[in-house]
Amino acid sequence: MQLLFRKVQLGIAKDAHNCILDLNGEWSMFAVYDGHGGDEVSKYTAMKLPDFLKERLTFELWSMRYGVTPTFLNPMGID
Repeated sequence: MQLLFRKVQLGIAKDAHNCILDLNGEWSMFAVYDGHGGDEVSKYTAMKLPDFLKERLTFELWSMRYGVTPTFLNPMGID
């Protein structure tokens, strides 16, 4: 924990996160995005993924499985 705190103090932490208590009125979203791809990737994902999921999921249990997987396989929604 001390190392993470020090990275944040120095401004070199590359991870990002979401803590959204009300994603759509029924679901919450808690996510941590690892910064191995660089801070631009983790920040972009944290900014875009919640809205992307809200647009594509009906938030039924089967939809979480079959909606999230295609989101990661085709994150830009390109056909």
